[in-house]
This record gives sequence, structure tokens and C-alpha cells, in this order.
Amino acid sequence: MSWQKIAAPTAVPSSSGAEVGPMAQRARPVSSLDADTLYERLRKLAELRDKGILTEEEFVQQKTRLLNQ
Repeated sequence: MSWQKIAAPTAVPSSSGAEVGPMAQRARPVSSLDADTLYERLRKLAELRDKGILTEEEFVQQKTRLLNQ
């Protein structure tokens, strides 16, 4: 039986430009919203709450729905 040298996994660039190893890539949750879109939607929800258009309960429900997508 011969032994073969197996190369260690290499780091790859992430979308932010930082290198990320294979395990870190798998550990990130998959989201249907990117961070900027999520931030904007949460900001708009907070604005509606602050203006009295949404109640605190409605805000929390919608925020939870967004964060669980």
C-alpha cells in the first residue's frame, strides 16, 4: 500500500475579501437577504415603529420574520 500526500485545505477569499477556510465557509448560515438589504429593511421597520405606524409588537414580529429568513 502506498501513501499519498494529501494537500491541506486552502483558504479562499470571501465576498468581503478576507480569506476564509473551508470549515468557516460551511459554518456561515445561508440567508436569502444580503446584509445591506437586511439592514435597510430593519431600518425601515424601525422608522415605521417610531412614526407610530407599527406597534412595538408588530415591529418585533416583522423583525423576527426578517432575521429568520
